[in-house]
Amino acid sequence: MPEIKTGIVYDPIFLKHTQPGHPENADRLDAILNNLESNKLLPLLEKISFRSATPEELYYCHSENYIERVKEVCLQGGGYLDPDTYTTEFSFNAATTAVGSLIDLTNKVCSGSLKNGFA
Repeated sequence: MPEIKTGIVYDPIFLKHTQPGHPENADRLDAILNNLESNKLLPLLEKISFRSATPEELYYCHSENYIERVKEVCLQGGGYLDPDTYTTEFSFNAATTAVGSLIDLTNKVCSGSLKNGFA
C-alpha cells in the first residue's frame, strides 16, 4: 500500500507578491523552498496543481466590493490596502491562485488522499 503523502501548494506567481523590507516577501518563500530542497524533502511532497479561485469561492470570505478593490489596486500597479497590507501588480493573481489551490489541497486532505498539506 503506498504511503499517503503531504501536499504542497506552490506556484512561481507567489514570488511576485513581494516588497523588500516587509516581513511578507519572496525571501521568506525562497528560504522555505531552499530548506525543503537542501533537506531532500521536496521530492517527498505531492505538488498540488494550481488554479485560480472562482469569484464564488472568493465570496466565501470577502465581499464583492473588497475583491474588486484589490483587483483594481493591482491593475494600477499595486499599493497599500491598509497600513500593513501591500499589493503589487501580481498580488491579485497570486492570491486567487493561492485560494483555488488551497481549496483543492484541503479537499484532498479531507478525502484522505493526502495525509496533510501546507501552502
